[in-house]
This record gives sequence, C-alpha cells and structure tokens, in this order.
Amino acid sequence: MHYKVLLLVLLFAACAFSQIIEKELPLPDITVTFMERFPRYEKQVYSFESRKDTLWGKVNPYLTPEEKNKKCFPSKGEKVVFSAHVRNCGLRAVNRFQYYWSVDGKIVKKGEAGRLIPGEELVISYEWRWKAGNHNIAFSADPDNQIPEISEKNNILLESSTALPLKLMVEKSLYDNYRSIKNSFGSYSWEDWAQNQINAINRVLRNSIHPLTPEGILLRFKIDQLSIVPDGSELPDSSNIYFDGFYLFTKKRHEQIFYRLNLSSITFDTDLLRNIISQIVMPDLRLLSITRHENNITNQEYRSDYRDNFMNPNQDYSCNNANDFCEYSAKLFNSVKESGRGILLESIYSIPLENKIRLHDESDKPCGGIKVEVYRLEILKSGLKRFSEKPIAVGITDKKGLLALPKSPFGEINADGSNGLLLLVLENKKQRYSAWLELPNFNMQYWKGNKEKAIYNILFGELK
Repeated sequence: MHYKVLLLVLLFAACAFSQIIEKELPLPDITVTFMERFPRYEKQVYSFESRKDTLWGKVNPYLTPEEKNKKCFPSKGEKVVFSAHVRNCGLRAVNRFQYYWSVDGKIVKKGEAGRLIPGEELVISYEWRWKAGNHNIAFSADPDNQIPEISEKNNILLESSTALPLKLMVEKSLYDNYRSIKNSFGSYSWEDWAQNQINAINRVLRNSIHPLTPEGILLRFKIDQLSIVPDGSELPDSSNIYFDGFYLFTKKRHEQIFYRLNLSSITFDTDLLRNIISQIVMPDLRLLSITRHENNITNQEYRSDYRDNFMNPNQDYSCNNANDFCEYSAKLFNSVKESGRGILLESIYSIPLENKIRLHDESDKPCGGIKVEVYRLEILKSGLKRFSEKPIAVGITDKKGLLALPKSPFGEINADGSNGLLLLVLENKKQRYSAWLELPNFNMQYWKGNKEKAIYNILFGELK
C-alpha cells in the first residue's frame, strides 16, 4: 500500500515539477547526449574449454589464435567517424547554434546547426585518421554560450579515443521521470545523469593510484550507444560483441533502490559499476564470503577481505566524491588495458610456482610444530558451496613456521574466481584455530615479482 502511495506521489510530483520548469525555466537545453565511434570492432571472446599448457593450473579462460589476432581497434591511418548526438532537452526551440570538434584541445572543424525543437535530436559527424595512443576527442555545441539555456554544462562532451564502448538503455517511464529531477549538470535530462555516472567511473579509474598502478587505471569508458526502450524490455543478447558492456536502467529498480538513496539523482549508481566490471574483467570476489551453513568443516562464517573488491572501503558514493578502486582491482583493469578488449582475461591465474605459509605469533616469532589441514572451496553444480570433505594437504610447520602448500592449491580456478578460497585448520596440543587464504593473495604476490616463490604470513591464534 505504501509503495503504491509513493508511486502516486512521485507521479504527481513529476507533473507538478514539469509545470514549474516551464514556468520558471522557459528555455531550450542543447545537450550533447553521447558520441558514437565508427567502424565498430568486435571485442575478444575467451574460450572456456578446459585445457592445460606449460603453466600449471592455467585451464580457462583463454584466447584461441583467431581471437588473439582479432582486430579490436582501428589501424593507424584508418578513417574513423565520430558522431555526436545532440538533443534539445529543454522546453523551447533553438533556431540555430554554432559548434566545433577538437582533437587534443585543437579545433579541427567548425559548423552551424539548424533549428532544434524540444525533444528533437540531430547527429553531427567528424572524420578523423586514427592515431596510436589515447587522444581527447571533443564536441562542443554553442561554445560561446550565445544561447540562454537551462544548463551550459552539457554543451560539451570529451572522450578518450580508445575508451571502451558501452551500450546503455533506459525504460521510457524512467526516462520521463528524470524530467522532474535536477541533476548535477543543473539540467533535467536523463542523458546528463547517465554521462555523469560514466564521468564518475572514469574519475575513479584515474584516481586508483597504488604501487602496482602508479598512473592509476588506464582504461576509460564511453557511452557509444544510448537507447530509450519500452518498459519491460530485456537486455540484448550477450553475443553482441561490439560493446564492452551493457546496462538496462529500469523504473522498478530505481524506485526500489536508487531513489531511496538520493532524490537529487547525483548519487553514484554502484550497481551500474558492478555490472560493467563483471562484463569487462572483474572476478566476483564477493562470492568468496561464506556462511556458517556453507562451511562444512568448522561451521564458521567468513567475510572476504575483497567482498567490496572493486572499491576501497569507506567510500563516499556520490558522483563527485567516489574515490578509487583497491590495488588488486586496479591491477586487473590494467591487465585488460595491456592485453586488449575482452570480457575476461587470465590474470587471476597468475600464481607463484611455489607457495608456503608461515605461522607466527603476535611478536612475529615463528610457530613450529603446528598441524595444518588445508581445505579447498568447491562450487557444486547446483551452485552451492562447500569445502572438500578431506583436506587437500596435511602437514606440520617446521621450526621456521613454514609449510609448503600443494602445487595447485585451488585446482582448476573458475573463471569468476568463485572457488579461490582455502580454509586452513591450525592445531597444536592446546589450541585449534582457523585461517583463510584467498586467490587475490596469490595474485598480488605474483604481480609484485614473486613469480617463483611466495610466503604468506598467518598469525597463529587469530580467528578471521
């Protein structure tokens, strides 16, 4: 009942606010909504067939020779067309306006566009010869602000030439609702809100500076296609490989979750971020957290250190303040940048050849003579989790507190990293404790240069 009342209130508010806009802001709003890049090229598609090669434990996913040689970006000197979509999101027509294209801050083309009535869209294109590296491509409408508008902030769109293309869709009813919500651009258009989300994501990428990523994350995203679809539409078939990510904004989800967070529509939509990440590169390490019912060995729950793997903790989730990705996620993203375009890559299979644990006490004194049982997390066909009934390894730490782990501690690692968790049962004559090792711990050691041997310190007596 309360939910229905809320819907009626929102509907009434939308109608009332539309009248307020028309009364107080009888202006046009020239909005650069998104920019397409042609020709579009396919992204790399990974194979998931099990295979073994010279790198132990590296079974999936992998690129076939054909996929490795696939052309994912234009060639140097190739003709590329950028097409800017310009919509009048205001309430009055604009007769004509000036515009220009620029590359790396240098104006390369000027022009004048004709009459644009409210809700009308036109497409203005620019041909460019592709150059290696990242270049800033920008389109600016009414650059000298000669036309009074609802907002001047949405007249320019700047994108990296190598930004990964996204396809975003929004249900018609939600799109219309945004006519009553002022966004961070000072306008009332959903397109501006969507671009602000992408700007926030790119800002987070840029700010993710760590020892392993001293220049931040090098990837950037762009809206390459934006569609208003009927309510109840479904996401496109994932076989559409011309876009690196898809997302459908639905009215139902926003009413239930997003509006509850911030009615001014400037809150960072983390669900968009999570979905794009999962389609691009990121294993879902939230799956490494387990409940007591899933732990058939010690009946203890575990919350993964990487449960918020894509962001550092204590984030401010507003578009203007979202901070950075954690170092692990940042390194994964840059691995994509180094390898090309694709939905997954082999970085999570980067594990040192020899791995040992080192038990120590609170004063860092080694704990020798401790019995260790190692259990591997398994994902059943039903999707349920459990640990191996029998330990994959049993041993006693030496006087240095060291014990070697099996050569392939995780077995065949799932492509999403969901089985990348080890449970260690530590026991001496007086005490029995549990400890955990996650796949990211192994990846981080490898990326830091410990490709042959790595040691993982575990505090004996600490229950994680």
